[in-house]
Amino acid sequence: MTELSETIRSTRDYGDFVIRMQYVNPNPNEFGSDYEPALVIARPRRIQSRSAWILMLSSAWKYVDPDTDTQHSDYMVESSKKIAEMLNLQPSQSFQIAEAILDSLEDLINMPPVFQPTTVVAEGTMTIGGKKESVELVN
Repeated sequence: MTELSETIRSTRDYGDFVIRMQYVNPNPNEFGSDYEPALVIARPRRIQSRSAWILMLSSAWKYVDPDTDTQHSDYMVESSKKIAEMLNLQPSQSFQIAEAILDSLEDLINMPPVFQPTTVVAEGTMTIGGKKESVELVN
């Protein structure tokens, strides 16, 4: 069985929520089901919550306006409001969530399509552009 930590590739800390780039098995009870790259939005571990919003690579197209490729789609706006509510955040934080999703979509698209388990040999935290990110050296 694959451990959750083996599927996480990176984490970005946005204060009240985090975005994890990880592989998710959408059908864990289906024999032969594959992992898919995903963007997972959740509360940081310091805040007790089991809720998470999972944006699978196969549905990432819904979050970008096809006319501009850079603006939030109507689907993103509505989803961001739902995410804020689900994570018990202020409604005004839905814009921050939408911006974080938009900033992370390229990383999601660039994840290798096939999950390969890794072994973490070292881990740490870096501040990049004012955002705290966890980093891992993997084997």
